[in-house]
Amino acid sequence: MIIEILKKLNLSDYEANIYLASLKLGVAKASEIGLKAEVSREHTYYLLSQLKKRGFVSEIIQEGVKHYSATPPKQLLRILKEQAMEQQIQLKKIMSELSAMQETAITIAKIETYEGVKGIRSLAEIMLEKDNSTILCIVPKEVIEKHQFFTAQFTKQRIKKNIKLKGITNKKVKNDFAELREVKTIKKLAKKGAIYILQEAIIQFKIEKEQQIGIYIKDKELSTFYKSIFETLWGAAD
Repeated sequence: MIIEILKKLNLSDYEANIYLASLKLGVAKASEIGLKAEVSREHTYYLLSQLKKRGFVSEIIQEGVKHYSATPPKQLLRILKEQAMEQQIQLKKIMSELSAMQETAITIAKIETYEGVKGIRSLAEIMLEKDNSTILCIVPKEVIEKHQFFTAQFTKQRIKKNIKLKGITNKKVKNDFAELREVKTIKKLAKKGAIYILQEAIIQFKIEKEQQIGIYIKDKELSTFYKSIFETLWGAAD
C-alpha cells in the first residue's frame, strides 16, 4: 500500500523502493541502500540522483564518502506543495500557446443517431437547449402534418425560451411573429426528410411510416456550411 501511494507522488516502483530503503537505513551509502532495496549498484546511483533533484533524499559526505539520507516524511508535504506551485507557474507560461493549438486542431464531429418517437422528442429537447437563439430549418409540410401534436408542444417550449424559428417549407405558411416564426416557400422539397441547423450542430430527420430516424451532428464548421446553404435558399424562396 505504501508503494502504491508513493507512486501517486510520481515515483516509479524503483524510486519508491529506494526511498523506503533509505528511510529505514537512516544515513547510508548507495551500495547499502541498493542492497536493501534489491536494486543494482549502478541503477541505485541513478535513482538516488533523481530523488535528490526532487528533494526526496539528501546527500551527506562522511569521511570523504557519499552517504544518503531520506527526507523526513513530514517534509514531503512541503515538497509536494512546492512542486504543485512550480507546475502551475510553468503551465501558465504555455497556456496561451496551448489554447492556440487547440483552436487550430482538427476536431472530430460528434455524431449520434436517434430512432422512433422517443428519439425525435430527445432531439427536440436538444434543439431547445439554448435560450434566445435562432433555429434554421428546411421542413416539408408533410413532415409537420405527421407530428402536429409534437409540433404544438415544441412551439410552446420554443416561445417560452425565446428561440426564433426561420424556416423553409414547400407549402404556403403564414409568418407568425407572436410565435417567433418566419417562413418562406420552395415548392420542390423532398417530402420524407427535414434538417434543422443550430449554432454548432445540425439535425437531420428521415420520416417514414415504417421508420423515423434523427441524426445529430455536433460540428461548428459543418453548421456554418449548412447555414450558408440555407441563406442561399432563403434568398431564392418566396
